[in-house]
Amino acid sequence: MCNKHTDPNYSHDVALEPIAADLYVDLKIVLRNSRDWHRREQRLTKLKMHPVVEAVIKLYRPMNWHLLVLEWPHLADDGTRLAYTRDERAGEADRQLVTTPGKYLRRHFPTLADDVIRDLVLQHTDGDFEFIITRDIHEIVSFKQHGPKSCMTFKRDPFEDHPYRVYDPKYGWGLAVHRAKSDGFIFGNALVWEGDGDDSDERIFVRSYFAPDREYDGYSYADQRLEAWLKDVGYEHHSSWYEDTKLARVQNSDGDTLMPYLDGHRQSVDVESVKCLRIRECGDYSATDTDGLLENNRAICAYCDDRCHEDHVRYVDDYGDVCDGCIERDFYWSEAGEEYVHADNAIETVDDGYIHRYRLGRYDYTMVTSGRHEDLAAPDDEVIYDAYGNVWHQDDMDEMVTLHSDSQCGDELVHNEAPDLICTVDGDYFDRADIGSVVFEITDGPSKGEYVALNGDSKIWQHFDNLWLLSEYNAHLEEVQGQLRLDDEQRVNADAEQE
Repeated sequence: MCNKHTDPNYSHDVALEPIAADLYVDLKIVLRNSRDWHRREQRLTKLKMHPVVEAVIKLYRPMNWHLLVLEWPHLADDGTRLAYTRDERAGEADRQLVTTPGKYLRRHFPTLADDVIRDLVLQHTDGDFEFIITRDIHEIVSFKQHGPKSCMTFKRDPFEDHPYRVYDPKYGWGLAVHRAKSDGFIFGNALVWEGDGDDSDERIFVRSYFAPDREYDGYSYADQRLEAWLKDVGYEHHSSWYEDTKLARVQNSDGDTLMPYLDGHRQSVDVESVKCLRIRECGDYSATDTDGLLENNRAICAYCDDRCHEDHVRYVDDYGDVCDGCIERDFYWSEAGEEYVHADNAIETVDDGYIHRYRLGRYDYTMVTSGRHEDLAAPDDEVIYDAYGNVWHQDDMDEMVTLHSDSQCGDELVHNEAPDLICTVDGDYFDRADIGSVVFEITDGPSKGEYVALNGDSKIWQHFDNLWLLSEYNAHLEEVQGQLRLDDEQRVNADAEQE
């Protein structure tokens, strides 16, 4: 049952408990008795909504459960997609819309995680397939040999020589199989493990393999439908098998000890006894070879091809296992990505570290393009963007100014030495593109060449073709008028003296 405190896949602001089943039943009855078109739709679908919808409403609450039932989402005529009635008018006209179950769920459950929607659709879409888990060692080997291609298929080997014999069911192993009901064709398989008699309730799988059709012979991607089913029946997807998990110690027809390639990051084993092996993080024997045999714990550096002990290699994305010598010479450690990065792909960060140049977005980093930290990478929460799209580090914030709200880039940041930045006589900042619309250049008076905002504190005055600051124009006018008065007084005095 969905709960807002425990379910990370759902985040409605409303209560998260699903609607009680009897309420859905009551609403169906009300709609059937009150609307002829709804009675028609319910009868045509034998009172059943689409199986994906029926499944999801048992776990999660839709945004509007009344609307969902009113739309009566059901299987479309193709037997897979979803058909629904958008509104009353469409219902009376017997007109339905057809869409995919995933799109419909996103509409009514907008905050449900995409991977959860995907798994629900895969689990509850009918087709010619079924899922089983076998715990018979002969079936495990046979289903692996006839399933999707992998390095451990060993299709032509007899049972005695197949490396999957180590996955003895008495130690908790089994094989989940996704196969066709009609002819038994194996679409996918996945090793599964659960507690081997030590009262453990753990149930996990690490990797699945998938073949989309009978002719496919390429790389086996994950079988998402099988993985969704495994999760539904209680298995968790892990990155590796548990430390100390038991494997059977068995020999092939030549007397060599069998060992499959182990998926996950724990890829070595220790000998427990003449009958048992244990999976280890750093065991004495490697489980990374594809010949199906137990080898000593030696590794080959993927960078220089030298052999070395497995304890002296480190995994590097894009390369594989790289020896310590190559790591020290040609790689940098990235704290941001928690990985080794080749020098050709490493760029410096503002905190004197390194990060992979093609994985900035993955680790929430951005390249700084301007300022004191130009060409360095910085965490997303430490960068600022100016009005022109330049990226600055927060250390440069003291050199930034904010454009006036009337500017075309209003309230955005600009560096105080930006070439297109202008400052008005009132101390407000604008972009040069604002000239002529909300900012004007003063063309006469003491402030000639300065700028003034149309709605600023300082006012402008147009005198013929020239723009003045109003205060300066008034001062100039008073000066001219004063000079005229002085000239008149001097002329009057001169006339009086002549008389």
